[in-house]
Amino acid sequence: MLNLKENKHFYLQVLAIAVPFMLQQLITSSVNLVDSLMVGQLGDAAIAGVAAANRFYMIATFGIFGVGGAMSIFLAQYFGANDEEHVKQTFRYGVISAYVIVAPFVLMGLFFPEQILGFFTKVADVIAMGSTYIKIAILTYIPMALSMTISNAMRSMGETKIPLYSSIASIITNAVFNYILIFGHFGFPKLGVAGAAYATIIARILEVAIFLVVTQRLPFMFKTHIKDLFKISRKLIKIITIKAIPLTVNEIFWSSGMSILFMFYSTRGKEVMAGMSISGTVADLFFTLFGGMAVASTVFVSQVLGANKLDEARSNAYRLIRFSVMLAVVFGSLM
Repeated sequence: MLNLKENKHFYLQVLAIAVPFMLQQLITSSVNLVDSLMVGQLGDAAIAGVAAANRFYMIATFGIFGVGGAMSIFLAQYFGANDEEHVKQTFRYGVISAYVIVAPFVLMGLFFPEQILGFFTKVADVIAMGSTYIKIAILTYIPMALSMTISNAMRSMGETKIPLYSSIASIITNAVFNYILIFGHFGFPKLGVAGAAYATIIARILEVAIFLVVTQRLPFMFKTHIKDLFKISRKLIKIITIKAIPLTVNEIFWSSGMSILFMFYSTRGKEVMAGMSISGTVADLFFTLFGGMAVASTVFVSQVLGANKLDEARSNAYRLIRFSVMLAVVFGSLM
């Protein structure tokens, strides 16, 4: 049973770690909804095209989540054991793996946008709008892969506020430039869906710049030099990869399945595609719970395991499961 009074201090600590990430996801989902409404003013074809492009975009994003999840597990354990060298090597693994995943998606988005969009829909104006968007927006993976890896590393060490603040800055920038570039305000050209893509790139560049400045100035254990990026022991590569493969495959399969589901709905017309995009963004407001509790689990289980406190790790795991179920009921009821 969930004993809130007896474990009050523990659950307050969990919320202190989980809530900043949940807020970050909540703000992101809220701004994505605003973005969808902005693009929606360009017509159903525009929002359907952007929605279809984002389904392809989402597959690689979830692939990074999978690799980042494996990296976070080991980084948190090595951090708990105060093993600085392995913390650095684990972070390097995360950076390289993230770019290995996104590289083929960037190339496909740049050179085969019409074929990608053609998988989701046969409506010509939707394909045209989506292709215009994806050829630009796909470049956001270059800064995003690094910022996501740094963000995951920080959370693994219990630092959740810096990722929240950088995300807020990025999200506000994205919303402002969406308004300016989509509709051509303040003397800027009216770029339509291309403006939304450029706004995303600008926001992601700002986000990674913030992370790089912060990591340069603060003594994070995972900090590493570029010249040492490929200095990772074969043994470490093997043990992380064993964990990373099922996590990454799971994430890619799930996001691919959701993309195929979107493709089925798209046969009903661009109005249905537009409606699904907006309703999905609204649902995302409530899915913030899962990411927040995942971060808390990494900190309160993996770090404790790294410190070789096995009984405490087991106790924390069971308490987190019970707490997650209770929160899931609350969030599900609200949705």
